[in-house]
Amino acid sequence: MRHRASNGIIIIPACAFALVVAGAFAGYANAAASQWFYNKVLIPEGETVVVPAFDGVENGISLYVPKHLPVIKVPCTTSGTIAFTNTPVGGRSEIRSLVFSCPEGTVVTTILPLSATLVESEYPLHDHWEGITLEYTTGGVNYGTFTGTLDTSVGDVDALFERESEAGRYDERDNFLTFRGGTTKSLAGAGGSRLWLVGTLRLGAKGEAVTDESGLF
Repeated sequence: MRHRASNGIIIIPACAFALVVAGAFAGYANAAASQWFYNKVLIPEGETVVVPAFDGVENGISLYVPKHLPVIKVPCTTSGTIAFTNTPVGGRSEIRSLVFSCPEGTVVTTILPLSATLVESEYPLHDHWEGITLEYTTGGVNYGTFTGTLDTSVGDVDALFERESEAGRYDERDNFLTFRGGTTKSLAGAGGSRLWLVGTLRLGAKGEAVTDESGLF
């Protein structure tokens, strides 16, 4: 994980092994420039890594309809398959399958594949799911089609020196996406309605992980 000082600067602990400093720092720099890694190794340009994605905790779908309060929230589990690659200008991915398992009466239909762009920024990096077209029915009501871009963040940010504590002795793999919801980061529907996803998606089956960093601090 990453370590952030109170002033927002990302710090690499000085205890890194001297023999691997060059390679470790290079991997860290690439991560900051929005690159995807598979099991701590930078995915070479031109190669594609495909992994399963599955939901973490408290996943669901939230729907805002004007003059209808509160927001309509439906718990749904999510799974799919995502292909990751790196280009000269940064990390890219393609959501090849995405399945929502929801309570009876809720149906989600998504046009696939979807493309996503890993955006260079302060950690955690953002992964933008672009060009989404999604049809949503819940409670026996078809709310129509929602379109736009969803914003996710990759992993999280540790407090400074956390990895040196007993709890943080080993680097935790940031192989998950967190959906950044709310009406300002959502898909647009008819009549001013908005829809967004809630929760996380784990990237990779047991024994594998896709992350936006090498983890070599």
